[in-house]
Amino acid sequence: MDLILAVVVVIAVIFFGALISAGNERQRKAIDNLREQVVLWAMQDLRNKREKLARDVKMDDPLGWLSKIASQIVGTDLQLQVLEAFDDPPALVCDPTTGFTKLLFTPVHPS
Repeated sequence: MDLILAVVVVIAVIFFGALISAGNERQRKAIDNLREQVVLWAMQDLRNKREKLARDVKMDDPLGWLSKIASQIVGTDLQLQVLEAFDDPPALVCDPTTGFTKLLFTPVHPS
């Protein structure tokens, strides 16, 4: 009788352990799916905010802005003037008033 009761208890423990394990796996999949949806939502929300801000950004003097940023990076006042502009690849050749002979600005990687 004790042996049968011990076997029944062991089977019950194994059965309930399997049920809990299956439930945990189901919850893990649901949480992973929810996390993926949140990441996709956040990416789309960021795209929407960037598009909205891109429409609102207006630059009165783009060359002055570029000159100011380049001057901060280099450490001297450059006061850039455009010499040439290229379309393929997009590039801007500028002549600073001090220090350098010519500066080339492009959004394309050098390679």
